[in-house]
Amino acid sequence: MSLRRSDPLLFWCFAGLSVAVVVPLWVSGFLPFLDMPQHLMTIAVMHGMDDPELGFAAYFNIESGSTQYLLYYLTCDLMAHVVGVETANRIFISLYAVLLPLSVLSFLRAFGRLKAAALLAYPLVYNVFLFYGFINYVFALPPFFFGLALLKRALDADKLCKWREGGLLLLSLVVFYSHLQIFLVYVGGLGLITLCHLPRPRAFVLRLAHLVPALLLFAWWGLASDGLAGGEAWEESVRDRYATLTGAEWEPLIRTLQGVPDRLMSVYADDADERITVAVGLCLLILLLLRRVGQPPAPSRRALLAQSAPELLTLFVALFYVALPTSYKWVWPVNWRFLPVAALLLLSWSRADLGVVSRRVMTVVFTAIALWSVVVHVNRFKAFDAEAAEVHPILDEIEPGGRVLSLVFNSGSKVISGPVYLHFAQYHCLRKGGVAVYSFAEAPQSPVRFRPQRQGGPPPTPLRFEWKPHEFRFNSSARFYDYFLVRAERPGFVRKAGFPRRELKRVKDSGPWRLYKLPRDN
Repeated sequence: MSLRRSDPLLFWCFAGLSVAVVVPLWVSGFLPFLDMPQHLMTIAVMHGMDDPELGFAAYFNIESGSTQYLLYYLTCDLMAHVVGVETANRIFISLYAVLLPLSVLSFLRAFGRLKAAALLAYPLVYNVFLFYGFINYVFALPPFFFGLALLKRALDADKLCKWREGGLLLLSLVVFYSHLQIFLVYVGGLGLITLCHLPRPRAFVLRLAHLVPALLLFAWWGLASDGLAGGEAWEESVRDRYATLTGAEWEPLIRTLQGVPDRLMSVYADDADERITVAVGLCLLILLLLRRVGQPPAPSRRALLAQSAPELLTLFVALFYVALPTSYKWVWPVNWRFLPVAALLLLSWSRADLGVVSRRVMTVVFTAIALWSVVVHVNRFKAFDAEAAEVHPILDEIEPGGRVLSLVFNSGSKVISGPVYLHFAQYHCLRKGGVAVYSFAEAPQSPVRFRPQRQGGPPPTPLRFEWKPHEFRFNSSARFYDYFLVRAERPGFVRKAGFPRRELKRVKDSGPWRLYKLPRDN
């Protein structure tokens, strides 16, 4: 039975929230997502590589085989032919915001859990990882939950169906081309759910046969990937910048446990995010308490095991968060990324056999919390956009095709928690072409890579260069750049950095931003 017929109140709450949840993404000119300018640059280069006015071909190569983070970039590249790069990016992120709660709803329905609990996924849409700008990662979450739900329905039907198998095959490819870490959890989650139904070996293999194409692609990518290489192959592939990053790093267990709330929802400079976290946490606590009240007798052991798959998967994901390293080579954070998955899985720790009144009360309360969180985000996004507008005069001053080096001494915001301005120089590259550094084009996982310096690419930057502007010293390589974009310049910066002050021109000041220009040395 459709949700609209079985629970009209819940249906209309989801319908209204599906519209409301995307509003923050469209009320501001700048989105407060840390890495997003770098992703926009990547899409812009892929989209405009053949445009001589942008000049991307002089600095970049397309190396799509170096990564499987392709769904985001290729989809936005395709949409950009109609709506432009920045609008395509907003549409893509809006799709994630709408689909995530609906995918959790599908998962809860498949396992017979409280459907209203999926309303709590709306506040979790705007999590830390979205604000980090990990768009590939967050977009992998909806197909992850849709896939688990579809597999559960296929197992309950106890027969193969070409439509379900086709859907599972497609979802596995979507997850793989979205984010590798979520793909590996997805494969493990499908295997665990299938095992909980105690199939025979042949049935187990047939049930998961749809994963074969994605696993073959994973194997092919793994053999060719720079990121998984070691020794000389690793050092050559990263061109010195990441050569010293060869292992994994763990943090103390107590820090891992204490950091859970902040690593999930700490996104604003004030305490608005903490209030949302507390509200969602209290609702989860109520769901867990109600789970133990008047619980019906357990079914057979086989049925109990099959129904307990979400709980077991939640525990395994939580274990990965505790046990895995914080970083591996250039990838950070590793274990933190299991938190949103665990939090969303925890919504399945609920009961569907509550009374009608209880379900309706929860529907209203959860919807109210979700709407309140949307209002909070709208207000903060507008405030951030007003603050970020100070960079507009600076970007307007840079000539099309300019070569820009970014030196951000203070990347923080009065609105957003974290270094949100670190990559803002990429807005020049996005809107006017040319090149801006630091760039993800130096990173092993990027499908857009810099050309070698001898072929016209920018000089390589040292490891963590973007975080250490105070260590910058002007030399012959720095003459590659036309402009130096500085934020929150420290006293004596020009003198300490060794700039040729007779040549250096102070072009524009705007708030904490300052733009310097050198004559181009051809």
